[in-house]
Amino acid sequence: EYVTDTITDKALGFLDELSQEDAPFYLSVHYTSPHSPWDEDQHPVDVYSRYDGCSFSATPDLPLNKHQVKSAPYGEGEERKRLLRGYYSAITAMDEGIGKILSSLEDKGLQEDTIVIFSSDNGMNMGHHGIWGKGNGTFPLNMYDTSVKVPMIISWKGHIAPRVSHTMLSHYDLFPTILE
Repeated sequence: EYVTDTITDKALGFLDELSQEDAPFYLSVHYTSPHSPWDEDQHPVDVYSRYDGCSFSATPDLPLNKHQVKSAPYGEGEERKRLLRGYYSAITAMDEGIGKILSSLEDKGLQEDTIVIFSSDNGMNMGHHGIWGKGNGTFPLNMYDTSVKVPMIISWKGHIAPRVSHTMLSHYDLFPTILE
């Protein structure tokens, strides 16, 4: 099975089961995407084929950084496009899975009782600064924004007004903030 779909299906099953009860519950979904492997046979054809012929012009195409580690997948030319096709496919499949989970919350009328947090554990260079990988994509380690900045979306329908914050925070802050 495609692991991204399996993770989504398990989360949906959990929501089906526990939404029938009257007790609060906690669900934490940890996708392995968009980690490699990014090979064509690692993703559903309908997702992977969406990127056929894509030039990936929005992703930097720079010469390889002299500190690039050899253990990270990296490439130039057609290999670059092949890797990006797999990476983008992994993100697309994960996005679709998250959409299914959010739709399930809405269908079950749980949005106003549910805090949804989307984040990641690290950034990722996909050719940015000539690097493929995260902070450990180079030796010595790099601290480029693309390596260390991560997405953070917190939603609690009816309780948190939409806004953008540029405040620096750490995942260490999440637990005490939620409790507060």
